[in-house]
Amino acid sequence: LHSFPTRRSSDPFGMISYLLGGIVADRFSTRMILTISLIGTGIGGLIHLLPLNYSALIVLYAYWGITSLFAFWPACVKAVRIVGGSGEQGKAFGFFEGGRGVGAALMTLFAVIAFRIGAGTMENQALGMRYVIIFYSVLTIALGIITYFFVKDDEKLESDKISFKGIGKVLKMPAVWIISFVTFSNYVFTQSLYYFTPYSTNFFAASVTFAATLASVRRWFSIFGSVGGGILTDKFGTGKTLLVSFLIMIAGTAAILLLPLESGS
Repeated sequence: LHSFPTRRSSDPFGMISYLLGGIVADRFSTRMILTISLIGTGIGGLIHLLPLNYSALIVLYAYWGITSLFAFWPACVKAVRIVGGSGEQGKAFGFFEGGRGVGAALMTLFAVIAFRIGAGTMENQALGMRYVIIFYSVLTIALGIITYFFVKDDEKLESDKISFKGIGKVLKMPAVWIISFVTFSNYVFTQSLYYFTPYSTNFFAASVTFAATLASVRRWFSIFGSVGGGILTDKFGTGKTLLVSFLIMIAGTAAILLLPLESGS
């Protein structure tokens, strides 16, 4: 619980990073931005192993808000867009999100193994957590090195240069604000999914095993949802696919809200 405020400290920096990260992604090498951000994030994880005080943790999480969002995500989205071309954007992002979900599930499995090795027979949870931090940090740095050798940059054109005047034009486009609101709404729903697992154990008396299985199933089936959603988007259009997906979100959430708070549910 003590890390919750520090985790929240990365969010303001993340919002600022999203605003400015796109400009940086269009002006500089995508490959170098991804490489530096991944290696920088991994180094931050190794710093997390040090006996940091509260103020230092605040600074570290703010630093992660910059390396993982300002540098990484805009460039990552641009790289996926380049790979997908003009006609298969939905499919490209679908495979990207699906692969990301499966990758996260696999890495979680390896992280649990690292935790068990660190904790050992003495159940030293603190040491086990240090092994997990080392695992993710080394993995992130290694991915940064791999990115440098395998990710290609697109050819920059004169029209790609960003100006403050151009940003003003973008902010005046209604479509930008609509997409922002849709993305924000989806992000809130996605984050709320993490609370369904403790909700099932605290209010429905579900076992910890069931709750863990629930979370795991969502991760593994994300590849079908993401890839399928990408294909449907290319076939039927973004608007129709978004409408159907949001209606399903509403129906599913309403069903959970209407469940009686009994273990039999």
